[in-house]
Parts: sequence; structure tokens; C-alpha cells
Amino acid sequence: MPDAFARVVLHTTFSTKYRVPNITPEVEGAVLRLLNYHLQQLGAKVLEINAVTDHVHIVHTLPRTISISDLLREIKKRSSNRINDHFGHLFRFEWQAGYATFSVDCNNTEPVVQYVRNQKQRHGFTRPGQQQESFVEEYTRLLLANGFEVHPYYTFPVAPKDERA
Repeated sequence: MPDAFARVVLHTTFSTKYRVPNITPEVEGAVLRLLNYHLQQLGAKVLEINAVTDHVHIVHTLPRTISISDLLREIKKRSSNRINDHFGHLFRFEWQAGYATFSVDCNNTEPVVQYVRNQKQRHGFTRPGQQQESFVEEYTRLLLANGFEVHPYYTFPVAPKDERA
């Protein structure tokens, strides 16, 4: 059989290094465009992408020619380099080393697409005064719901004292 077919859909989330709120309204569009562009360059299709100040969520396909870890390492490296090229005079941008990615039923992507689309509401950015869920709370909830153990010391590292602002 000469052809190979695969459709793997993933929900991926990762944060800025130490969850620093660097994804400001001024840079958010550039961050999302760069992630989208680099995913496409590596053969993935982005179904939805969204960000709040300290993390992103992406619903995307996984090309059959690259592993999840290689894909995510590349988009994080490429996007942070480009963000620093454009905004390095304002701040140093870095992604956290880790990530969470979960499989999505390719025939039922809409609930996850809506979940990602509604990130700003979930985190209270559109309704002032509303209780907002932090990235740490959301990430922990997602990991536990998908059968992972959470070890806060390793999962949510804190910046060394000399790197804190």
C-alpha cells in the first residue's frame, strides 16, 4: 500500500516561562500568528488557537512525519526567537520547557475548539470582577482529568531569585 493516512488531532497548552504575563494585547496577535505559521510550516493544521497573558491553547493536527515533542519544541523555539526579534527591546520572551497535549476525537472537535475559543472568558478577562481560573488551576484540572499526576514543584517551577523582577 503506497499511501499512508493519518488524522491525529491534539489539544495542546503551554505557558510562558515561569508564567510571566508577557502575552500582552500588544503582542498577542503576533504570538498567535507566529505559532500558527510555524505549525503550518511543519505540516500541522491549526483548528483553533488562543492565548491569555501567560499561556496558549492550540487545537491542531499532528503531521505523520514528526513527533509531538519535536513539533512543539520547534514551534516554541521558532516563535520565541521571532518574538524576541520583534519585541526584544521591550522584554525577553521565553516559553516554559514543558507542555500538555491531549488527543481529541477527530470526528468531534467542536467542544475542544469552543473551549480554546473561550479562554479569555474562562480566565476572567472579559468579565471584570468575575472569579477567574489561573493557568495553574486550569493546567492542574486538565492533567488530573486526563489521568496524570501533578507534582507542583516540577510542573510549575518558580523563577530563581536572580531572575525575578
